[in-house]
Amino acid sequence: MEAVKAAQKISEETLKEIAKFFLKTSVPRIIAEERKKVKTN
Repeated sequence: MEAVKAAQKISEETLKEIAKFFLKTSVPRIIAEERKKVKTN
């Protein structure tokens, strides 16, 4: 229940910035890991 209340306080702009951050950092790393798996198979 507490997590839901906290999530409601995050503004739309903040959520967009978080998404941008993950697109810049996590997504390329995940793609690189998947490519490695494909190469080894």
